[in-house]
Amino acid sequence: MTDPIVCITNVKKIYGKKEVVKNISLDIDQGEIFALLGHNGAGKSTLIKMLTGLIQKSSGQISINGIDVAPFQKNAKQQFSYLPEIMALYPHLTAKETLHFFAELQNIPEKNEDEVLEIVGLSDYKNQKVGDFSKGMTQRIGFAIALLPKSPLLILDEPTSGLDPFWAIQFKKV
Repeated sequence: MTDPIVCITNVKKIYGKKEVVKNISLDIDQGEIFALLGHNGAGKSTLIKMLTGLIQKSSGQISINGIDVAPFQKNAKQQFSYLPEIMALYPHLTAKETLHFFAELQNIPEKNEDEVLEIVGLSDYKNQKVGDFSKGMTQRIGFAIALLPKSPLLILDEPTSGLDPFWAIQFKKV
């Protein structure tokens, strides 16, 4: 039996006097698909932001592949790719230029760019500026960016938001 890829133990997040994440513990195994479900304000995105090191936990432990997650912890960040709920992109770059920008930041081979554009169905739009994309197309380019490094863990926050039914189904197949 292998060790879990994600270990979250007794994690809390407190803002002032409000406890927004309350003593969460869970393990996620390699290859497992795991979803956080709950109402708005339940702490799902906060937990994801702590998992990615974007915000500091108030207490508890979080590790990915045995590496402690903390803000600016480069070793932990190399273990995952992250698609945020809202993707901010440079509107004057084309889809191909956008992927190339993110690939260059991570020293990823250029061949991965065309491969992920194909996966998300944007090959025919690679020369179109992302500022002209619909919300669904923007979400798909964000997913392509998350797929670029072929990380052992994908962390997706509201991944099907803005996708039409066809692409929501396709997304789940990937």
